Amino acid sequence: MGAGSARCGTGHDTKVLDAVSTGMPSGRHDGGISAEDEPNDDWDDDLEPGAIALPLRAVVPLDDGTFYVNLPPVFRSVLHQAVDDLRHRIVMGDDSTRRLFPTAYPDDPALDAEYRRLMGDELLRSRFGALDAVTESLDNEVLDADQANAWLQAMNALRLAFGTELGVDHDEWELAEDDPRLALYDLYTYLGYLVGSIIDALRHDDGTT
Repeated sequence: MGAGSARCGTGHDTKVLDAVSTGMPSGRHDGGISAEDEPNDDWDDDLEPGAIALPLRAVVPLDDGTFYVNLPPVFRSVLHQAVDDLRHRIVMGDDSTRRLFPTAYPDDPALDAEYRRLMGDELLRSRFGALDAVTESLDNEVLDADQANAWLQAMNALRLAFGTELGVDHDEWELAEDDPRLALYDLYTYLGYLVGSIIDALRHDDGTT
């Protein structure tokens, strides 16, 4: 199955992720997670391939400048856990997060180290700020513009981390039908759709479409 295809439904059917997890760490970066904590990688073990219901439009701009979020409740629960998982991975320096902090000067290690010294904390604050904003608003039916932009940043970060974990490296990347990671790939695919839906809504709101 190529990265551009979705193993998901396309309407308001009743199939959603039959999934939730086992003991996801819910601490925050301000001290709730310590370096001694073991990363919990099995929160998505119960995700069922093909069980994500795709609404026609996941994020819809409203006339007052806010955005209606059309997501199934169980999928919101999965996103809560995925966001917590990503926060934990960042704190632990997990390899799946390397694309969230790309090298600025790949040909000059000294200059890159200086860049990271100057900008690293700011980038971390930006990443954590977006994740925190999503955690605080994931149960909302309506987002303001700042929240919608935080969702865009956080969902794109999730997709980058999951894509790195899966090994996605090009548009035609495929996963075997019997691969045990199919459910995670479904989530990766849905996140791409959700990111696109947020971008479309924000563009519509600012008059660029």
